[in-house]
Amino acid sequence: MPPDIHNSLNTVLAIVQRTFPPTSTELHDRLQWPLFLAGIETKDAIYQEWILLRLTSRRVAAALQRTLDAQARAGRRLSMSEIRNLLYSDVECNDFAAGGPAYLIDVSVFG
Repeated sequence: MPPDIHNSLNTVLAIVQRTFPPTSTELHDRLQWPLFLAGIETKDAIYQEWILLRLTSRRVAAALQRTLDAQARAGRRLSMSEIRNLLYSDVECNDFAAGGPAYLIDVSVFG
């Protein structure tokens, strides 16, 4: 990861940690997409776990976990097109729930 992106990621995570309310609020819902992006960018397992615990949408959390697992298998960060293909493919969709790939990520939570 380029140093400027790494520094920006650390700054975003530090700000989110300091401002994240202890109970679920509208702010939690608004932070789903930024947290998802931070989760796929960071290689720090502690931050990844912290992010997963703060995702209020089960769909987003499942999508992040699936992406992290795929990145670990690939040994690299996946591109956004690869992530999109992973989340919307019919392959392994039954790992999470019945009903096809649409359940994996609900874009309405991203505003």
